[in-house]
Amino acid sequence: MKGRDVIKAIMETKGVTNADLAGRLHITQATAWDRVNSKKVKDIPVSTLSEMLRALDYKVVIVPRTARINGDDSYEVD
Repeated sequence: MKGRDVIKAIMETKGVTNADLAGRLHITQATAWDRVNSKKVKDIPVSTLSEMLRALDYKVVIVPRTARINGDDSYEVD
């Protein structure tokens, strides 16, 4: 799963709209849409991912590759 896919999944689960996310990040809706849906780049940088996740009450965590991800509200970025 790519970082932008994680953001989309969390937004869907939490019922957060593109407008909601843009407001939380203090960016335009167009910028929020571009970050989540852009096909121009392979994925979003970790710094941007972290900022967006923070706005959704999540965080980036680094764990050993062998660690298991537990729960329905946990995601692994490829």
